[in-house]
Parts: sequence; structure tokens; C-alpha cells
Amino acid sequence: MNIPQDDGDLNAQYEAELVKFSMKPPKEVTVISEEEKQADYYKGFRSAVVLAWVFCNFALGAVVLSAAGLETFDDKSSSSDEDSTQTKRSMIYMEVVLWSVAALSMFKFFGAMWYLVVRMVSALSSNQSNSSQIFSLLTF
Repeated sequence: MNIPQDDGDLNAQYEAELVKFSMKPPKEVTVISEEEKQADYYKGFRSAVVLAWVFCNFALGAVVLSAAGLETFDDKSSSSDEDSTQTKRSMIYMEVVLWSVAALSMFKFFGAMWYLVVRMVSALSSNQSNSSQIFSLLTF
């Protein structure tokens, strides 16, 4: 390591470093490939789906667990029927969860069937009518 001994060397080294810092670095040009753009798009889409799922779950929990509106289900609103109110609240919650899961399962099933049909039709339209190839399309 070269350590300057007199003030002239220090001043010269300081001036040289100031010149280096005053020059702007060359602008880096980054080239993003189509593959990276597509991967970033998929990452963004997955993040949006997860966020939508989280907010929907939050809204579902807030609606189901809120005590507002439970009086419409209870004709005799008295403080001694606290157990029946809790039972009704849990029944409403379980019913909403049941129907939500059923609806989402139906949506997934129809989506999977649509994917298989489109995949088979596209294979048939591209002159791949070999039965072994069609069978291989059905297996993953």
C-alpha cells in the first residue's frame, strides 16, 4: 500500500479522486429477453392471484363472523339464548365455507376439463391423429 508522505502527494491524490467522482459513469444498457419478460409477467400474475385470494378470504371471514344481521335469523333475541346464537353463527359460517368450497371446486373442475378439451382439439387440428399421441395428451 502506497501511503503519501507530504501534503503535495495528499492534495494530488485528493484532486485525482475528485476528478474520478465528478465524471458520470457510463449508462448501462440492460437487455431483457422475451423469456425473462414472460417469467416476470407470470410472477406478477401469480402475485395478483394470491393477493386477490387473501383479500377474498379476509372479506369472507369478516362477513361471516360479523355479528351484524344475525338478529334477522333469530326471532327471539334475548340474552339467555347465547348458546343458540353461537350455534346459529357457527352453522352460518360452516354453510358459507361449504358452498364456497363447492363453488371453487366446480370452477376448478370446469377449468381442467376446458384445458383438456382445448389441448386435444389443438392436437387433432395439427394433424396429430395418432391414437397413442392422443392418449399421451390425456396423461400428465
